Amino acid sequence: MGVVDDLARAREAYERRDWVRAYDLLSGAEDTEGPAPTAHDFAQLATAAYLLGRHNDCVQALQRAYQGHLAAGRRLEAVRAGFWLAMVLLEAGEDAVSSGWAARSQRLLDEVPGDVVEQGYLLTHTMMRRIFSGELAPALDLALEVTSYGRRFNDPDLLANGLNAQGRMLLYAGQVPEGLALLDEAMIGLSTGEVSPLFAGQIYCSLIEACQEVSDLGRMTQWTRALTSWVDAQPGLIAFAGQCAVHRGQIMRMQGAYADALDELARAAERYLAAGTPAPAGIAYAECGEVRRIRGELDAADGAYEQASSYGFEPQPGLALLWLARGRTTAAVNAVQRLLDEPRDPVHRSQLLPGAVEVLLEAGRVEAAAAASDELTALADALDRKSTRLNSSHRCISYAVFCLKKK
Repeated sequence: MGVVDDLARAREAYERRDWVRAYDLLSGAEDTEGPAPTAHDFAQLATAAYLLGRHNDCVQALQRAYQGHLAAGRRLEAVRAGFWLAMVLLEAGEDAVSSGWAARSQRLLDEVPGDVVEQGYLLTHTMMRRIFSGELAPALDLALEVTSYGRRFNDPDLLANGLNAQGRMLLYAGQVPEGLALLDEAMIGLSTGEVSPLFAGQIYCSLIEACQEVSDLGRMTQWTRALTSWVDAQPGLIAFAGQCAVHRGQIMRMQGAYADALDELARAAERYLAAGTPAPAGIAYAECGEVRRIRGELDAADGAYEQASSYGFEPQPGLALLWLARGRTTAAVNAVQRLLDEPRDPVHRSQLLPGAVEVLLEAGRVEAAAAASDELTALADALDRKSTRLNSSHRCISYAVFCLKKK
């Protein structure tokens, strides 16, 4: 009877989003006498483990959920478990195993007659693989399909995911107002609590990252505030807490609150490491480097950029600007020239150009700086950004280039 009560308490804790208690009760349920946890219990355990940063426990619980549903003949539930295994493993960089689970789930789904919402979930996995590999046009096509499944089956997770992916792909295609409108629509499902926790955290972070990329500080601030409230309402949550702290730190940096930004970014790196996802810590360290460089703390900036690089994140063009400040002009010019020669979408190109112009100007490469400045001006006009840092910065840069060319 005690075990039954424990399972009931675990399920209640799960519904309250008390992930620590749900995890503790569900993870110990098999070791006691009484009814065994169901496949549904293992699926809930997997969610709690993921949100608490316990990757291996999440994977093992999903495998048990898959096996339990399959043994009971619940093929669609097994497909869902297989989908989440594919997604969790893809996020962890285990591409081959992720593909294997996606293929197994698709074969299982092929045995189910008719069109079902689970097909939209497997399309989501394919879409994310395309996005991660930089295949943006196919990813946009898949995002349209995922959105269609979400609308036809009234599935909030698929709808928010599809709209978010569409919005970001349109941003990268240079259609900023259209992309932001879709991101706003995706946000509705999050603000109303319709989207499940795993998807909600991922989409929150994606939306905020998109706003940071296009320098929309207003939206970034509003959505970061919403993400902070969402995280704070779930005690013990580790997943997404690091990225939330990064976004808060970025906003503080943009507003000139440098000391607060450094504290927040340090917490972000700690949370990433605690969650067992060290790679994103590189972003936090790169942001620390930016703050240190702006404050003139060049040695500390160099150390932060080095830490970012050690986690696989290239801290450019900030590192080139640091080299410039230290008199390593040739290295700075070579770095920005390499970056300028690489193909990039308009959004990521616009993030590079201001720093590149600054380096080229300081190096006396006035014609090259003028060309980069003209490109930045054209991008700002084409992307139709209102009240963004890009518009103000490109005006200053353009004026500086004009003055130098007149000499």
